Amino acid sequence: MKKPVTILEIFLLIIFLFFLGQYLYYYPGRLQPFRHLPFPERPAFKEITFPPTEIKIFSDVYEKKEGNVLLDLAHSNDFTLEEFSLPILRITSRGYSFDYLESEDDLEGKLRYADALIIILPQDDFSEKELKLIKDFAKKGGKLLLIGDPTRPGEINSVATEFGLIFESDYLYNLKENDGNFRYIYLTNFKSDSELTKNLEKITLYSAGSISPFEWGIVRTDENTFSSVAEAKKNFSPVLFSPDSKVLAISDLTFMIEPYNLSTNNNQFISNLADWLTKSERTFYLSDFPYFFGDKVQLTYADASYIDTGLKLKNFLADLEKSSKLSQYEKTISGDLIFLGLFDDAPKVKDFLKEGKTTIDGKVAIEGIGKIDKKDTSILYLNKESNALILLSDTKENLEKSIDKLISGEFRNWLVTDTLAIYQIEAKEAEE
Repeated sequence: MKKPVTILEIFLLIIFLFFLGQYLYYYPGRLQPFRHLPFPERPAFKEITFPPTEIKIFSDVYEKKEGNVLLDLAHSNDFTLEEFSLPILRITSRGYSFDYLESEDDLEGKLRYADALIIILPQDDFSEKELKLIKDFAKKGGKLLLIGDPTRPGEINSVATEFGLIFESDYLYNLKENDGNFRYIYLTNFKSDSELTKNLEKITLYSAGSISPFEWGIVRTDENTFSSVAEAKKNFSPVLFSPDSKVLAISDLTFMIEPYNLSTNNNQFISNLADWLTKSERTFYLSDFPYFFGDKVQLTYADASYIDTGLKLKNFLADLEKSSKLSQYEKTISGDLIFLGLFDDAPKVKDFLKEGKTTIDGKVAIEGIGKIDKKDTSILYLNKESNALILLSDTKENLEKSIDKLISGEFRNWLVTDTLAIYQIEAKEAEE
């Protein structure tokens, strides 16, 4: 009697037949001729078009000037000097010198002789003391350039908000027309009456963000450029100029870096920026001594007995690369001037003192302040119209002490106005 076939045996037979069929199909037991499979068709690159980068022929034209630009490096700034080398070259070619802030403690001293301050991508906040110094600097006519970049977020707003500006945390993009990437945006909408936009037809920004308020913008986007965070369709500005023309804010660093400067009118824009920075409108006050003087100073005395006293001041100026000619005062002397004398010598410089509403007879009379005894007193007055610094004391010994205070900078402790300091020697000091 035959044993019946079980379900398990049937299942195993099916599996066997399946694998046998697979083997005979793929491995028929004889060598098969090589079959060339068709390669996928390669794309025709000649049919793919890229928007060409617009390169403008550019020749830098400028005037030689004198001044100083201070660049902040004291706040963990997220850029390298190599990246900013092109603007530095443009600025120095115009005759300006460059100085670097490497310690926050040096800000007050270095701002005294700066015409412009540049702050790029700071990663550390600015202290209240620093912000006050920067605002006072701007009030004196000093120029401030703020550069942010949405690809390198930082603390630029710790300064910008003090001047009513906000660097927004967005990036601008244009899907319709760009320089090969939707974030490489073209800008053609310029404020026509701004010195920073002269001779510009089109510029290209490569990592631009928007800055508020839009009304201050001197470079504005078109209807096809959008913000990554703003849903409403509107125009934006990545370049703003404060109403008093003292603060310039730019939300993009890349366009200043080679070779991106070659695109469209970027080179012209960088040169316009250098022209603006080197057009000094800075007002200097007595506290800025000696940086309101040029390279040559007429150092004069009322009496030949003050020559030794004058030599100390002459050597101080020489250390600051300011040459000075030490001579007896004459009314015909013009240019930057320092006068050293006693109160009895005041008639020689009465015209300078008159502009400061100061008269000296039995006492020192200063309009708005009152009358002061001459004993153990020195006054230091800056006549801004003539750029003449007048130092008068009651005695030769006190004149020497006052010059020491002037050289050390201690005179700033006895300022009573922007142009006048009054130093009254205390009894203990007089005994010494």
